[in-house]
Amino acid sequence: MKVLIIALISVLFVSAAYTAEIGYIQGTVIDAATGSPMPYAAVVVVGTKLGSQAQADGTYSIYGVPAGPCELKAVMIGYRTVEKNGVEVDANRGITVEFEMDEMIAGTTPEIIVEAEQVQIDIKISDIQHTISKKDELHWTTFDFEISPIPQRESVEYVAWGRIPELVKVHSPEYPDLARNAGVEGRLLLRIAIGNDGQVTTAHVVESGVTSAMEKAAIDAVLQFEFEPAMQRDIAVKSQMAVPVWFRLR
Repeated sequence: MKVLIIALISVLFVSAAYTAEIGYIQGTVIDAATGSPMPYAAVVVVGTKLGSQAQADGTYSIYGVPAGPCELKAVMIGYRTVEKNGVEVDANRGITVEFEMDEMIAGTTPEIIVEAEQVQIDIKISDIQHTISKKDELHWTTFDFEISPIPQRESVEYVAWGRIPELVKVHSPEYPDLARNAGVEGRLLLRIAIGNDGQVTTAHVVESGVTSAMEKAAIDAVLQFEFEPAMQRDIAVKSQMAVPVWFRLR
């Protein structure tokens, strides 16, 4: 009985000591230019297997972080990686660390910036005057397209992983002719699921300010991306990421 009591006290002491040595980190990840939350942005504790993904409102939480100084990193495709050094985690307490991420300069991320030459239509004043003087019927070309409404952001299912997925193969989307001819530009945000083999299994629109044809072009391209899969304890695991895609005319 005496041995059992001593063993129980030892277990409680070790448990209390262990609990006292960890804390947690929380905060938000936003777009530095717009202030908008960035769902699916990855936040990891460098040198550990601890990480989290931002929720629909941009918030994230990482639990079980060893007390003491650590380095954090926020990563999202199409944005500059942000590092926070010297973050002090207190035992049994939480600390708030905020991230603001800047969009990469156009041209540095060709895999997500779709550019095309805008169609130029030259009309001479003399031609217009000639047409009007002869009272000919004017014919106008119209483009039939709709701008997709921005849907509500859905909640993010957390997938635990220590090493973030790394993009290794890119397939550039095509700029739909109809949208290019009409001068339509815009941005959309895709949520992708990546298998433990690094292949993209699904892609869904989270936000959109472009036409349905542009959405389809982006999805078709992203489904051909390939990644080094996310890792957790040296095992490849499934993961989710966000891929922002910009359509721009030069």
